[in-house]
Amino acid sequence: MTIILTRKGSQAEKLLPTSFPKERELQAYVAANPECIPMEEIEEGLHLLILGREFPTDSGPIDVLAMDATGLLYLIETKLYSNFPTTASPATPPRTSWTSMLPAPGSR
Repeated sequence: MTIILTRKGSQAEKLLPTSFPKERELQAYVAANPECIPMEEIEEGLHLLILGREFPTDSGPIDVLAMDATGLLYLIETKLYSNFPTTASPATPPRTSWTSMLPAPGSR
């Protein structure tokens, strides 16, 4: 289970379950508060820099695009439970093909 935290000054506090009526509001919250993503579960000390929202690709926009200190990119897809499809759609192209066109970190 993920716990979402918010920061107020130097204090962090747990958020109560919150309802986001629209997916774009959840997206805006994640982009404005990247610390709410539990990156410590992936790697200790891992933090994200948000590069943008609705980043355009040939496969459709990336909700939130972020990068870590080593230059690795993170594609963050936000979904509200009420908008989550109950079946998989083969018509949704993968966005990973877009990332394969990017130069590797340090190769620029």
